[in-house]
Amino acid sequence: MPYGMDGETGTVNVVLLIARTKVINHFAGEYFFLSNFYTCRVAFYGM
Repeated sequence: MPYGMDGETGTVNVVLLIARTKVINHFAGEYFFLSNFYTCRVAFYGM
């Protein structure tokens, strides 16, 4: 029997979990790595 399916009625029991999310409204401090200005090395075909 598939996971979460009720064998008698054939309905699927669904549990929804709502998580608190944090909005990132600027790319500074902890989230600077998400910025277009973050400096990093990139290798492209060995160059």
